[in-house]
Amino acid sequence: MFASKTTKGVEVGQNSVVVRKLSASQLERAADARQVKVQEGMVRMGAELIRTFTSDPEAKAKAAANPNARYEAYDRAAVLSLGILSWSGPDVAGKPTDATIDDLDEETADLLHRAIVDLSVPPAKVVEEQAKND
Repeated sequence: MFASKTTKGVEVGQNSVVVRKLSASQLERAADARQVKVQEGMVRMGAELIRTFTSDPEAKAKAAANPNARYEAYDRAAVLSLGILSWSGPDVAGKPTDATIDDLDEETADLLHRAIVDLSVPPAKVVEEQAKND
């Protein structure tokens, strides 16, 4: 019932990170943040290029079959900021801050982002969202 009560430990090298399930409203905020970034990117690409992508059925099929769509639907920075509860080990200890989260390397940020999304979003919800967007 309450998402914040669901946690999971994730091992990253010699460090242990505790992540939590995001609530429905937090997932919505992370999805909204991702949409804003996508829209900003589309504006930079230009109208002609956008029309090419949106009218190409092959591009739509590739996007729908993307195994990473589950993770790409949510802004990584928002997910990490909301979902990392604590970490411990020789490199870190205590509660993360935005500065320490921003300092994560790509591999660790991706691993933790995926762990939080997997804990927070049931696979059926991803399929429903993709169908709704098509």
